[in-house]
Amino acid sequence: MPRECWVDVGFFGCSGGRLSSPDSLVVVAFDRITLDPAQMGGLPCIRGLRIPVATVVGQLAAGRSYDEVLKDFPELDRDDILAALEYAAAAVQERELPQRTPA
Repeated sequence: MPRECWVDVGFFGCSGGRLSSPDSLVVVAFDRITLDPAQMGGLPCIRGLRIPVATVVGQLAAGRSYDEVLKDFPELDRDDILAALEYAAAAVQERELPQRTPA
């Protein structure tokens, strides 16, 4: 059964864990993303593996191809990479990012 995970500014959580969802959050199911406070410091990971979403997204941001990421992490498949990207997109939605003011 997929766990329901939700994101908000500075806050992540999943059903079945010790955290509870504030009323203002929209619940979105990420069936391949797990958050466990006892694993990897609570970072969002792929399918309970010790592979954080940030690692996968970081590899892609560095210019590596899907095939290169899959070669480095043979436990993953293409759907895991897509799930990591989807989760990352949801995590940054509606956040205010700091901008540098012109000098």
